[in-house]
Amino acid sequence: MSAARQLTLDLGHLKAFGREDFLVSPANAEAVAWIDRWPKWPGQVLAIYGPVGCGKTHLAHVFQKCAGAQFI
Repeated sequence: MSAARQLTLDLGHLKAFGREDFLVSPANAEAVAWIDRWPKWPGQVLAIYGPVGCGKTHLAHVFQKCAGAQFI
């Protein structure tokens, strides 16, 4: 009887920063709502904060696309 082997598949990785790629949850719904509300913000800036990996950069890309903004 031979030992079972697991095959490794190189499926690659595609970064997807579109609005349709962002998973909205109760933890980030308010931040997403603010991005979706642009340009009808009460001020000219919005600060989004949270732990590493929570989606801040993804939301920045979503905002960049909808507002024609520039990353600095």
